Amino acid sequence: MLVRQTLEEALRLVREGRANEALTILDRVGSEDAAPPLHGYLKGVCLARLMRWHEARSALLSVQKHYTRDQGFTLFLADTAVNCHDPDAAEQLYKHALSLSPTHIPGWAGLARLMLKRRRWSEGLALFGRPRWPWSPEPDIIWAAMVSAFILGRDHEAANLAERFAPELAGERCASPAAVVLGAIKGLLALVEGDGAPLADTVAARLSLDGQRHKSMTVLAAGGLAAPPPAGPEPVTLATSLAPHRLDVQRRAVASWLRPGIRVLSVNTAAEAAFLKPLFPQIEFLVSQSEGAFDRPLVPIDDLLAALRASGSPTTGILNSDIVLEETDGPLRELLRSDFEGMRLAHRVDEDGGHRMTYDDGYDLIMFPAHLISTLQGSGLCLGMTWWDYWLPLRLLVEGVPLAMIEPTPAVHAYHPPAWRREDFSACGVTAFRSLLPALERGGTPLALGLLPVVRLLVSDADARGPHCQVFMQMAEMVRTLIMRASLATEPPLRHHARA
Repeated sequence: MLVRQTLEEALRLVREGRANEALTILDRVGSEDAAPPLHGYLKGVCLARLMRWHEARSALLSVQKHYTRDQGFTLFLADTAVNCHDPDAAEQLYKHALSLSPTHIPGWAGLARLMLKRRRWSEGLALFGRPRWPWSPEPDIIWAAMVSAFILGRDHEAANLAERFAPELAGERCASPAAVVLGAIKGLLALVEGDGAPLADTVAARLSLDGQRHKSMTVLAAGGLAAPPPAGPEPVTLATSLAPHRLDVQRRAVASWLRPGIRVLSVNTAAEAAFLKPLFPQIEFLVSQSEGAFDRPLVPIDDLLAALRASGSPTTGILNSDIVLEETDGPLRELLRSDFEGMRLAHRVDEDGGHRMTYDDGYDLIMFPAHLISTLQGSGLCLGMTWWDYWLPLRLLVEGVPLAMIEPTPAVHAYHPPAWRREDFSACGVTAFRSLLPALERGGTPLALGLLPVVRLLVSDADARGPHCQVFMQMAEMVRTLIMRASLATEPPLRHHARA
């Protein structure tokens, strides 16, 4: 009776959004071996709400045998696998859920989102076009199809989808991110059609042909910033902010940066610098005079950019302090190049218990020529929090600067739970888009014109009613979509160099 009452109380707290309290209640049950299956299910739900994904997955797997025919459990476990960056397991689980009920909308929606995440855009588009839908497709399915068409360069198809399903794609709190992509598409059509070479052909060639070079084409904006002077012999300089904990991991990271001759700067508070300098004598420490408004010392991105500007290096970058750069010739060679006038980005690979999984929800290493630093200042964001890695490339896309992904990535990371909360993600999102507004209002590029009305609405909605995490999660996906589209259509094709 006590166990049943405890589970009922925990379930009530979960429904009220009080996951921490529910988790405390569940711990009273005692040994998980003696607890009913619902205990593990609820514990997994609580841990997922707290974004402790790996723990959530372990709790769910411990009771999976009791829920093999439960479609809701299977879908939740699939979503958890996605957040643990195990797309193979997630795909199997989504398909298993659909085998239990082929017309289950959330199952198809989850599979559609996964196709985007796995960069299987043609399959995502085909998923929308499957015959005899017994319902109007869910917004997630429409979104996946529209974004897939957009990335593949099928602009008219993407625009038609967005306009046809505008009511389904629009959220209640503010304009849908779909409107942003639609605005970008409309602005791009004139550019692409006037170019004489449809973007779809360029993207198809980049996706299917290996080792061939294609015409340079910056598709998300017209114009661009002035070209820099020729790069000199100065070394590449990277800036980070070492932390006064997890020292062994950071020692391995710093050693991997120094090995190929990279110059390393760490920007820290005065107290942190005094503690860390004797432990890392090979790198240069600079003291930040400001801290981000969070519950721990964080260094503003602007301070890192100022340090890079003062370094005198023509090729600069920012990376997280626990990223190890592997000594593989292709990716590192691309990293150290100084002849690419745009920004280069790399996802990281998370190592966890002998498994390696690409973390494609962010960019842990961002490289750029020093002449772009002045454009990149003014974000108001901090290293160690969210959105800085979205804001920097988006800021350059607004100016028409080319982007390229370094793939496969040389960046490796020992997994640990995220150090930020959902409310941090939303707050940083508001800061990011508010600081982007002046550049959008100056206009000058189709992307700026497409983004401006939605970003204005997003910021005013957050000011009036508070930021909504789900909205900013969608906006983050929109930014990743724009980055991928730009990367696929930008010369040089760094993917080919990385595989050489």
